[in-house]
Amino acid sequence: MKELPCPAHKLGNNNTFIKRLIIATVLINLSVISLAGVSLYRNRLEHREQAEVNTRNLSHVFEQYVIGVLDRIDLVLSAVEFEARKGIFGRGLDSQAINSYLGRERAHLDEIHDLKVVNAQGEAIYSFGAEMHKPLNVSDLDYFIRLRKSPNGTMVISKPVVGRLSGKWYIIVAQRINQPDGTFAGVVTASISLERLYKIFSAVNVGKHGSIVLRDADLGLVLRYPELAGVDNVMGSNPSREFGELVQTGQTSDTYTARSFLDNVERTFSYRKVSGYPFYVVVGLATADYLAEWRSETTQETAFVVFFCLITSIAAWLACREWQRKNSAMQDLIRQKAIYHTIADYTHAWEFWLDPEERFVYSSPSCKRVTGYEADAFYTDQDLLRKITLPEDLDKCAGHHHDSRPDATNGNLVIRIRHGDGSVRWLEHVCQPIMDESGTYLGTRGSNRDITERKQMEEALIEIGEHFHQIFMQNWDAVLLLKQETLEVIDANPAMIELFGYSLPELHALGPWQIIPDIAGEIHRFAQDPAQGGEPFLGQTVGTSKDGTQITISTKAKLIRLGEVDAIYCSFRDISERIRLEMERQKNQAKLIHANKMTSLGMLVSGIAHEINNPNQYISINALLLDEIWRDALAILARHQEEHGEFLLKGLPFDQAREAVPRLLNGLSEGSRRITLIVNNLKDFSRDDSGRHESTFDLNKTVQDALQILTHHIHKHTDEFRIDLAEELPLVKGRPQQIEQVIINLITNALQALPDKTKGVMVSTAFEQQDGCIVLTVSDQGSGMTSNLMERITEPFFSTKLDQGGTGLGLSISATIIKEHGGTLEFESEPGLGTTATIRLPAAHENMPGNTTCQQARTAG
Repeated sequence: MKELPCPAHKLGNNNTFIKRLIIATVLINLSVISLAGVSLYRNRLEHREQAEVNTRNLSHVFEQYVIGVLDRIDLVLSAVEFEARKGIFGRGLDSQAINSYLGRERAHLDEIHDLKVVNAQGEAIYSFGAEMHKPLNVSDLDYFIRLRKSPNGTMVISKPVVGRLSGKWYIIVAQRINQPDGTFAGVVTASISLERLYKIFSAVNVGKHGSIVLRDADLGLVLRYPELAGVDNVMGSNPSREFGELVQTGQTSDTYTARSFLDNVERTFSYRKVSGYPFYVVVGLATADYLAEWRSETTQETAFVVFFCLITSIAAWLACREWQRKNSAMQDLIRQKAIYHTIADYTHAWEFWLDPEERFVYSSPSCKRVTGYEADAFYTDQDLLRKITLPEDLDKCAGHHHDSRPDATNGNLVIRIRHGDGSVRWLEHVCQPIMDESGTYLGTRGSNRDITERKQMEEALIEIGEHFHQIFMQNWDAVLLLKQETLEVIDANPAMIELFGYSLPELHALGPWQIIPDIAGEIHRFAQDPAQGGEPFLGQTVGTSKDGTQITISTKAKLIRLGEVDAIYCSFRDISERIRLEMERQKNQAKLIHANKMTSLGMLVSGIAHEINNPNQYISINALLLDEIWRDALAILARHQEEHGEFLLKGLPFDQAREAVPRLLNGLSEGSRRITLIVNNLKDFSRDDSGRHESTFDLNKTVQDALQILTHHIHKHTDEFRIDLAEELPLVKGRPQQIEQVIINLITNALQALPDKTKGVMVSTAFEQQDGCIVLTVSDQGSGMTSNLMERITEPFFSTKLDQGGTGLGLSISATIIKEHGGTLEFESEPGLGTTATIRLPAAHENMPGNTTCQQARTAG
């Protein structure tokens, strides 16, 4: 068999049947849904039309009822008016006759609450149906006023009013009584109880949310059943917009649908104008009431439609399953053949089939690409594969046998062949026995894959790995490879071993937690953080070598992949020398900055001194002139006192002024002298003496000059400033301005360390005969310092007062100056007890050798 059949059966028949079945089911369900929808719609229209007919009938019935009531009341009022007119103009009102008439009519006039006859002054002179316990006057009521002004007025119907005696709502129907000459004589009134009308309205069933409304000619609300939120709140309220628009067109009756603004309920309304009277009867049936039965029917029909659609869908699904079950075997066979055909003919690897005698019965077209030979060549020459195999790999082929057992496994076989174009190709061979349903061995299915590129890549990777190892071993930076999860040491290059002094086994044993403890935790967190995104970790720390040397190192870590292991590539560079040079550069730069500041300060002080000296000369000269004037004037003033007695000078008696004025003039001269002294000290302090030769100077005088400059500062910070300067102190050789600068720095720091003005500062000098050193001590009672701070106070840019404007250069520069003078600057401090700064400078006298310094003397001691 040289070629496998490739069935061309299509799989579309099954899908077509399912699509048609689904479409038919959907169409049937849509038809049922449509019929149900149409039926429900028509049923809803029928319920709405029936509601309109009912409201029209009810509005007509209530119109006739209202007409009947008002007609009867009109008749009664006419009769009572006739009797009242006779009584007013004749022998008097015949109450018995009126009572007899009304008694006969009362059974037909339940709506009338009471009846009254009122004279022209509005006073009730007769009442039927309600007793008057006190006089009643209605002259201020609207209906009375209207009838009095209308000679031809007949019947007047009032707006709803509250009875003054009963407190209930009524409509007053009134008729005018005229004199024989036509003038106004009074009125006869009948009160229609709205409560009685409400009972009549309530006897009619208009549903749970229906309503019956009686409105006057102005469309104001007269009566509503049922009541809403109290009658007082809605009496006289306006109708809906739809009702008002229909009335404006002049229609006396109509039907409409609207939503009531009183209770926000939608109703179908019918209204009628009460013929001959100023009223409208409006009857409304709520949509929710007359459609309640329709909604119930809708629910039932919807349930039926849903049930029908569910049944048809289930039936369609069962039919689909049955159809699929019947065709599954054929469809599976078609798929399997098609899949195998695709795999066999279009796979990238060379697929083949050997019969039980290991002869080629099928070879896929890929054999041409893999071997350079057509499939027919292998059918013709069954030994062709062995012939193109390289002689070095024939032994592998000899040991590879195709077994007929179902569970047989021969493993993969990798061989080299000579391609048809003459090149050497690598093949990976895999095979598997083929059995039929009865277990009969049908042959072997095999696959040969061209893995030449993979082999070339493996060789390239080996070469790259070797290059990486050479770079790793020859790298100048110390490199440490760590496992990502545990930070275990994988490897270290010679630079790492040389930097820390540990051998590779020792590095394995110690790990980064002991070699670089300060930064190992950060590296571990970096390695576990999935958000680091491949960015390297950069850090700086201090490590300890095997001999205990502290090494400042720059650290860089990055995640890499070593084969199957996730690792951290850590490189370390010794930057101790670079940091030392940087600190030296910063220190020199600080000196340059300070020198520049001092130069600027010198220029500023020189200018200020010049500006101060000019007016100070005027003060000094004028003080001397005033003193001489006072001496000359004193004799004249004394004679004037002898001749004329005591007199005042600027409010002072002459005797007191004679003593005070000399003191004032002396103070003026002394103040001028002190200004001159301070200015000269400032000029000397700021003068650049770097180019001057060293000279001998008195340290005590330098201290006093510094105190002159700090006088204001001292008074600001303490009331306990003491000075103890040794007498006959030997001279010091050096630059006095620099020593004065150091003294100012030390005293300023001492003053700023005081918590309040009750704490003091002590400045003293002494001479140590044995060492030949002059000692200057500045002690304060401030907050003191810890040992950690004591170790760093002379470092450049270190300060505990950076937030207060400190630069951290004062003590560093001071220490440098003292060192250049051959002296020492030492500090002693205890937290809470204060700090003592001690300067030792060599004395400049003949007994001390010229090259001896206090540094050498203390070292020798």
